Amino acid sequence: HLDAQQKTNVDLQEGHNEPARRHAAALRYVDTPVQDTLAAATYVYKLGVSPGYLIANLLQPFTVSVPMMAARFGTRAATAFASAWGETARSVQNSLKENLRRGEIRFDNGGLPEDVVKMLKEMLRQRLLSVTLVADLARTADGQPTSKFTSLMAKPSHFVEVTNRMSTALAAYRLERPKRGHDAAVQYAQRVLADTHFDYSVENAPYWMKPGVLPLNKLIFQIKKYQAGMVSLFVKSAAAMAGKDPVAKREARNAVLGLLTTHAAIAGVLGLPGVGALMALTN
Repeated sequence: HLDAQQKTNVDLQEGHNEPARRHAAALRYVDTPVQDTLAAATYVYKLGVSPGYLIANLLQPFTVSVPMMAARFGTRAATAFASAWGETARSVQNSLKENLRRGEIRFDNGGLPEDVVKMLKEMLRQRLLSVTLVADLARTADGQPTSKFTSLMAKPSHFVEVTNRMSTALAAYRLERPKRGHDAAVQYAQRVLADTHFDYSVENAPYWMKPGVLPLNKLIFQIKKYQAGMVSLFVKSAAAMAGKDPVAKREARNAVLGLLTTHAAIAGVLGLPGVGALMALTN
């Protein structure tokens, strides 16, 4: 029996309560030394010493990011990314030569143009360059007996991830800038990074993955943020295909077709999104 204004107020209050609940969960500190030690061992065993994981890291832009950009810009996306990867790899290499021990990565020592450095600093401010999957997993072991070894094992994959993110942002920025200018190109690069490389910060994690929300969630969801990101990407693409904007519909359709093609090319039919879940249900 609520009138229209009261219903609007209820909707606004619910819209406020949800991010407030997520923010409170992100700030919650839960001391779980046993889970942290087990998670560190799991990371090293599953990913840290796995050459396959490093190769998968290297291929992520080609299987996810390039198809998303190609849906908008066609085959130019692959060329732009290849060029950007070479430039950013030099920047990362120069950073490591200057300060290998601390592993800091700078943007002003690889010959990158000023506007690109400005764009990358904005991506860093948005935490889309530094908060990688490997950094998130390795952080779990901080303060544990295995922390030094875990951090050492995480460095190669972390630098690969950072290089991939930088090159993806650079390619997206350069593809979009001639069409819509600097600010719009920065926003597009931010969207491509968030949609294809994901934000692994605790603030952006789904509610049930936040500290202390569910028992043993550090172990249960330790390596599930990537899957959650891919599900989100396909859901957003499906929503765009069902929308009314013809340009967005075409771009989303091309992106989904590109994603399915690259995943099938790398991993076969069993590597397609959702097939693993269907196989588990079938079994």
